[in-house]
Amino acid sequence: MATDSKLRKRQPGGDRNNARKKPAGMLTSIEIRGFRGFRHLQIPGLAPVTVFTGMNGAGKSTMLEAILALHGRFSPTWVLNLQGHHGLRNFSPASGPNYLGLFYGFSDAGSASIKGDFGDGLPRKLVVERSSGSQQGQLPPTAPSSTGIGTPIPDLICRAYKGPTLVNESALGWTHNPPQPTVRGGREAERKAMLLHLTGQAAGDEEAERFGDAKAAGRADRIIAAMQLLNESIQDVEFLRTTTGQYFAAKVDNLHRPLGFLGEGINNIFRLLVNLDTVRGGCLAIDEVGAGIHYSALERVFKALIKIALEDKTQLVLTTHSAETLNAIGRAFSNRDENALAVVHLERRKDDIVEAHVFRSADAVSSLRLGYEMR
Repeated sequence: MATDSKLRKRQPGGDRNNARKKPAGMLTSIEIRGFRGFRHLQIPGLAPVTVFTGMNGAGKSTMLEAILALHGRFSPTWVLNLQGHHGLRNFSPASGPNYLGLFYGFSDAGSASIKGDFGDGLPRKLVVERSSGSQQGQLPPTAPSSTGIGTPIPDLICRAYKGPTLVNESALGWTHNPPQPTVRGGREAERKAMLLHLTGQAAGDEEAERFGDAKAAGRADRIIAAMQLLNESIQDVEFLRTTTGQYFAAKVDNLHRPLGFLGEGINNIFRLLVNLDTVRGGCLAIDEVGAGIHYSALERVFKALIKIALEDKTQLVLTTHSAETLNAIGRAFSNRDENALAVVHLERRKDDIVEAHVFRSADAVSSLRLGYEMR
């Protein structure tokens, strides 16, 4: 359930006006049942830039995973990616993928649903199911299929709805010779979406391809300009392949220096900018968005990120523990439409129910400026 902040100042027509200003393709509300640590949670009032806060274990990272799943709802392979991030990346040749913790109660079986409104009047919904009678990775003998996926029915079933209409059913199974996941049904999602975990990961081959695309399209200059907010001596960035390896290098004083040598913050802002460019018009979810960036540069960095995101109509969904990061985000909206910001504080009660306290638009900005505790 979601509760409005007591700081919220209601004005006639305020919510309706805010809703009209949100691009139709952006997520405006979400409802989760049975997914990971959420028994049931409903949050209205999401904005083009939405920041989730709360203590460890409140469900901030899980919220990003749910949003990513909703965007990528046409294929169940997102499950494997999320499980891998939780340390369950090694599949057993005998038993296949590990679904531990995918369903509420730290279970590997059950039913979960994620529903979202995107401002166009047709809610999207993803339903994920795994039978409690399933043995990990093994397929039931045979069963009827109304959607043409075929038999036998695999271990994990995903159903995607647009409004009341079932638009896709896909399934994830496991074969043993060779051992690998198999997908039946599914197709690319309607919107581009990505989830970034910044801590301890350097820019690599995927960013190299995406940065190349940005250069080819003439959008690399804004990436370099934003990086210069952290280090004004950076002239350009290139992906170098040498006999000793391959890496991103910044051109500084006409010399190439490995990007990682300039500090974690430089690497992180580069990854943020390149992937933000890649998902133009979609959604970029970033876990611990301020990681590695010095507090003195945070406001400048967020101004650049928010400017690019709003220009491209890309939704930013962020998490943070940091009061410095939150305050910098608030200051970054000093000359922007305050309706574009929402701060959602997640709180897990002793009965394991998660509540969401939503600070919207001007209330969020003014609360941050006044120094209210929102972490």
